[in-house]
Amino acid sequence: MEWGARILRRFVRRLRQTGESGNVATIFALSLPIVVGGAGLGIETSYWYYSSLKLQAVADAAAYAGALEKVSDPTRQRLSPQRQRQRPRTAGDRQQVQ
Repeated sequence: MEWGARILRRFVRRLRQTGESGNVATIFALSLPIVVGGAGLGIETSYWYYSSLKLQAVADAAAYAGALEKVSDPTRQRLSPQRQRQRPRTAGDRQQVQ
């Protein structure tokens, strides 16, 4: 363990000789929160953008499916029997399925 203490003393002596031993550590400590915050902001922004694109794609698919349903028979105002069975029934829903 004598050699470890000798190396540590030599390292400390060299740091004291230069007179600028803490400048790099201080600059690093002050700039690290800014860098980490910028990275976090970039990640959060990209996740928000991805989520909005995904929601828009779902809304577009629903609108397209509704348009195709309407185009298949423009006179029909009700859902097809298959769609009516899939739709959850509510208390206010009093119409009979034909």
